[in-house]
Amino acid sequence: MKYKVEISATFRETFEIEAESEEEARDYVMAQFNPYTASPQKVYTDYDIGDIYAEQIDED
Repeated sequence: MKYKVEISATFRETFEIEAESEEEARDYVMAQFNPYTASPQKVYTDYDIGDIYAEQIDED
């Protein structure tokens, strides 16, 4: 299934990702903002994460 995940704090970003559940979608996005992750993704270490929500945008 495809989910739209929005994360907001002192910045806002929206992602569209494939995931099995809303929780998995949120966890994936949160991992992109974790300064301790081994992921080469963009990391925001100077921000506090505010709200994060996931919304299913298609059905598989």
